[in-house]
Amino acid sequence: MRASLGQVPGLRIFQVGEEADSTAYIAAKCRAAHRVGMNCEVIRFPLGTHSSVLLEAINKENSNPDVHGIIVQLPLPDEYCVATTALTVLPEKDVDGFHPLNMAALASADYTYRLCRSRTSLYPCTPLGIMELARRYDLSWSGKKVALLGRSDIVGRPLAYLLLKEMVTLTVCCIESDLRAELKHADVIISACGVPNLITADLVKPGAVVFDVGFNVIKDPSRREGFRIAGDVDFEGVKKVASAITPVPGGVGPMTVAMVLQNTLDAFRRAVSVTEERPK
Repeated sequence: MRASLGQVPGLRIFQVGEEADSTAYIAAKCRAAHRVGMNCEVIRFPLGTHSSVLLEAINKENSNPDVHGIIVQLPLPDEYCVATTALTVLPEKDVDGFHPLNMAALASADYTYRLCRSRTSLYPCTPLGIMELARRYDLSWSGKKVALLGRSDIVGRPLAYLLLKEMVTLTVCCIESDLRAELKHADVIISACGVPNLITADLVKPGAVVFDVGFNVIKDPSRREGFRIAGDVDFEGVKKVASAITPVPGGVGPMTVAMVLQNTLDAFRRAVSVTEERPK
């Protein structure tokens, strides 16, 4: 791209504070971006920085023609307004897909995921990653009973919009739901609750497909780091029942990072008016 267009996709990531999980996730995104030849820079602010300083910095990158994607790493300190921050990022550079205009486009669109790859809006990356993973493994959604655990603006709600376009019978659950009743007949289970080992083998229909979006840090003195990462699903137990299951870590997480890069590439191509036919 640099040879033919004179530039490459540019990504800016803003972080307030030094929360360990966020720092690690940002590092993963930067490594992936550099690996594919993108320009990725992190702009960090210490805790106590006034929100106006962050918003001013975002606006500066909104006007930067070399920047095509902007991410504000969550969570932000309590004194920051997440909604205001999301509104400040230009929707065409909002590669997280959190701007209200991008969310509205997702909710109102009438096409399936296979067709939304030619979309003009940017959608949240974890839901896109799940849909892309299913596509790559030839999972047919049509007619399936899908149980989705979690209703967050980052994963649950946008993923529900995508799934409803795939002609599924969708049940959206929370940790207060009767999980035994809701999950036992589900062909596909997607859990994004943030509760370790919430889904056990006795809740899963034999042959079901399970997507574990949970990312839970659990204290573990037996490990050098003093902790281990676990999903929402009892992986060892459920893998004996399910026909397919994503691990944690190493499952949905890398797909989320991949979709950050895909959104950045899409934003770049629109900015420089370049089209590309993607593999089917």
